[in-house]
Amino acid sequence: MKPKLSSVIIADDHGIVRRGVANIIQENWGAVDVYEAKTFEETLHYLRNPVDLLILDIKMPGGNNVAMLDMVKSRQPTTKILMFSSYDERIFAPRYMQAGADGYLNKISDDSDIISAIQTVIEGRKYVSERMKDGLLDSFFGNGEQSVNPLGLLSDREMEVALQLSQGKGVLEIALMMNLKMGTVSTYKVRTFEKLGVNNTMELVDKLKLYAAI
Repeated sequence: MKPKLSSVIIADDHGIVRRGVANIIQENWGAVDVYEAKTFEETLHYLRNPVDLLILDIKMPGGNNVAMLDMVKSRQPTTKILMFSSYDERIFAPRYMQAGADGYLNKISDDSDIISAIQTVIEGRKYVSERMKDGLLDSFFGNGEQSVNPLGLLSDREMEVALQLSQGKGVLEIALMMNLKMGTVSTYKVRTFEKLGVNNTMELVDKLKLYAAI
């Protein structure tokens, strides 16, 4: 018997993704109040009232960083949060789960994985894919691959700056969005370029495509 699920927000800027996930939920949980948000501002609007589950994309207009989780929890502390993203879970799942997410699911997952992830988080447990679990175990016991994903060298702030740069934003725009000084953002940019071994934004985009599946 599936755990009770009364209300869900599906926050994603692609309508086809929202409708697809909504269909899976309604087919498996029946009469559920499903709210669709295409921006993070709309997500916060729906969070004025208690909601059981928030299915949240990382790349949201008006969001795009781990600070989204603090804003969600400040409004509805009991709402479960399942990240649903195309970004590489090996890099992004630990970051977002440490920041308060209850689970992380890649968008290439099939329907059964989506159902399992939802069941897991609304039961009060943490969810990551079997692939991610295997990777964590291999890392713990020293059996993992020796090659290192360079994105793992970036701090959360450096990763946020890298993602914003890859979307064509300038230092000033990023500083205003992240509520930081321009000099601070410039420092993050320099550190990011150094850690990733890139010389310009074009090379940064290529690196992110290779290692983060953006």
